[in-house]
Order: sequence, then C-alpha cells, then structure tokens
Amino acid sequence: MNKANDIRGVTSVLTVLAKEFHCAILVVAHVNKMPQTENANNAVSGSTALIDISRSALCIRSFGANSDRRIIIQTKSNYQMKAKSVCYRIINQSENTTARFEWDGFSDLTEDDLTKSARTGKSLSDIKNDNSDDEENKETAIEVIKRLSVHGQRINISYDRFREELKDECGEDFLPQKPTKFMNSLISDLRACGIGIELKKVRGILSNGEHDTQVKHGFIIHNMTDGHLMAYAMPK
Repeated sequence: MNKANDIRGVTSVLTVLAKEFHCAILVVAHVNKMPQTENANNAVSGSTALIDISRSALCIRSFGANSDRRIIIQTKSNYQMKAKSVCYRIINQSENTTARFEWDGFSDLTEDDLTKSARTGKSLSDIKNDNSDDEENKETAIEVIKRLSVHGQRINISYDRFREELKDECGEDFLPQKPTKFMNSLISDLRACGIGIELKKVRGILSNGEHDTQVKHGFIIHNMTDGHLMAYAMPK
C-alpha cells in the first residue's frame, strides 16, 4: 500500500474494468493518525497514488471522540465543484440491537477545516464553533467600517485604531498585526454596502478625531459611489 508503482498497477486494472462495464469504482481506505497540515488527502494510509488516480475523494470524520455524529467532506473533485458536506449519526438503540444510521443534514465545514483540525488538534465541533465566532467577528468588523466611513471622503484608519474599535465585541487579540487575509475577506461584503477599502500605510484618524503623527499599517475607506474607486475594492 505504501508503494506508488504497486498501487498504480492495481488502479490501472480497475480503470479498464470501469470503462468496459461503464461503472464507477468505489475504494474504501483507512486514514493514518499523523497530522496533515497541508492537504487532507494526505491522511490516507499508504501511498497517495490512490488519491492521485481518483477523480473524486470523500473523507469521513467524527465530530469528536465522544460524538455519535460524523461528517462526509469532499476533498477532491476533478469534474465539478466540490459538493456540500453532509452529516449523519450512528445511534445506539439498546445493548442487543444493531445501531441505527440517520442522516443529519448539511454542514458548512470544508476540506480546509479538516486541515485546520489536524494542524491545531481541535475537534471538528471546536472548529465549527470557531468558524461561527469568526463569522460574527467579520460582521462586527463590517459594521465598524460602515460606521467609520464618511460619504464622499477617503478615511484613513490604522490597524491600531481598528483594534480599538473592535476590542469590546471581538476581544483585544482578535486582529493580528498585519491582518491582510482578514481584511481581504471583507471586500465583497463591503462592496455590496457601497464601501471600498485600500490596504496601505496611513496616517490615521484617532478616536478623538485628530490625525496620528505616525504612519502605520492600516487602510483607506473609500466611498464606492464613484465608479473609478471600484478598483480599490479588489484584493491585494
């Protein structure tokens, strides 16, 4: 199982059979216990050739050691967009009765969340809670930027000032020193509100209305009603 050439010798035969009988081949594989920080598909035991030759891959994970809930996440899809993750439960009914299988709806958890779970050691339940908190913090950040914006003006905001505005609802440690990825994640939602942001060093406006004497990392809030300012809403 750990030799790519041996695996490909088997899968090439399966490919011929699939073409001859016009069917799909489903291969079930175990996963190893090693953390997979880059790609959830690397968790498959043995050679990655098994995943490489597949056109689609599904990963099944538990939500936690004591949870009866499982999730199926598509981690590879060559011919279309990845499907939405779906959950199910294995319910023990009684000591002498076979456990019952029950579908449990869709989930927003993705392949990236599997990787995050492996990297941090957190359960998928904890990752789901973190994602919920992240979404709430994102909504709060958007509301703060909307509040700081002024119609028809370019407003310079340093990250120091932004952290000050966010700390009561999101916590003092929420925003990293250079939150480029987070700020870019706000762009689409801000654009829908008629606001654009440009990430750069600025001499920002302090909470008392005065201009900061130092140039710091931050962003400029633009009024998006002017067509030429749309370019500032593109991720950097």
